[in-house]
Amino acid sequence: MLDNVIEINIDLIKQNIHEADVLTFYFPLLEKSLVIDMRLGDKCDPTIYLAPIAESYADRYLSVRENRPDLSPPKSFSTIPWGNRVSSLESFGLWEILISRLASLNSSENSQLIDAANDNLKKLKSIEFNEVLRAITGDTYKTLWAK
Repeated sequence: MLDNVIEINIDLIKQNIHEADVLTFYFPLLEKSLVIDMRLGDKCDPTIYLAPIAESYADRYLSVRENRPDLSPPKSFSTIPWGNRVSSLESFGLWEILISRLASLNSSENSQLIDAANDNLKKLKSIEFNEVLRAITGDTYKTLWAK
C-alpha cells in the first residue's frame, strides 16, 4: 500500500520548490495537504500548514486566497501529488531544498517558519505511521483475498 514507489520528476519538483509562490504537496493516501505559502506582505510572513485534501486544484487555490486575503494573488501556484512515503521527501533531497528556500525568504520569522515546517513533517510521518498500522491490523481496510 504505502511502499509502492511512484515515478516522479524530481528535477521538476526541485524547480517548483525554488520558484513557486505557493507550493502544495498533497498526500492522497493520508488525505492531507502540506501547504507552503512563501508570499510576503506588509503584515504577513510566509506560512506553512497542514490542511485536509482539497476537492480540486481550484478549491485549494481559493482556500489559500481566503486564508491570506491581504496578499495579492500568487504569481505561481504548484500542486504536487505525493504518493510516496513521507520520508522520501527527505531521501530525494526535496525537504532540504524546501528548508533552504524558506531560510532564504526575507522574513522576520524564518526560524519559526522552519520549525513549523519540521513540525508538519513530523505530523505527516505520524499520520502515515498510523495509516500503516490500520492497514496491518485491518482497521478501516478490507482484505481482497480472504482465506
